[in-house]
Amino acid sequence: MAAIISTTSCAPNSSPEKRMNIKNLELDQKVEVISKQQQVLRDSILILKKEIDAIKHQ
Repeated sequence: MAAIISTTSCAPNSSPEKRMNIKNLELDQKVEVISKQQQVLRDSILILKKEIDAIKHQ
């Protein structure tokens, strides 16, 4: 029975470090997506600002 416990507790994703690394990777991916979304929003705002300025100066 001890052998069964030791083999199940040594699964590749079961160590605290491995779980932490997986979580960090997931968080890094989410941060990257959010950063890209922010850049798209900034670009959109800049375009809208230019269009508003162009309308104001007509």
